[in-house]
Amino acid sequence: MLAVTPQKDLNVRFPSAWPSDLRRVGQGQGDLGQRMARALVAFGRAPVCIIGSDLPDLKRADLVQAFSALKRVDVVLGPAKDGGYWLIGMAPRAARRAHLAPVRWSSRHTLSDTLACLPTNWRVKFLRELEDVDDIASLKRSTQR
Repeated sequence: MLAVTPQKDLNVRFPSAWPSDLRRVGQGQGDLGQRMARALVAFGRAPVCIIGSDLPDLKRADLVQAFSALKRVDVVLGPAKDGGYWLIGMAPRAARRAHLAPVRWSSRHTLSDTLACLPTNWRVKFLRELEDVDDIASLKRSTQR
């Protein structure tokens, strides 16, 4: 499923990036944390992962590792080089209780703030660190591999 924003882009197709039969849903209103928590709760009857669309170095193996880890842990996070994360995944019981506030989004504090929002008894697994593309410099770093 592809959650898009703004809502008017629900029917926009990107043939080379996403399968044309991929179901699209709107992210709704609110900050990034509110939109992500809503998606985690809505789709949290099974393990669920949220990733951004700015990850040129993402491999299928990264997603396999994330979903595999969710059989044993409550939360999976893929740290980004800028202090945020490129993936957040939750097991069903955790996703139903998702709460991602207060988090300073798009900052060097995003990952640490998110960890502070999680119950202390939740088990967390970290994936490899990736570069998410936020600007020209991060794009160049991601393509230099």
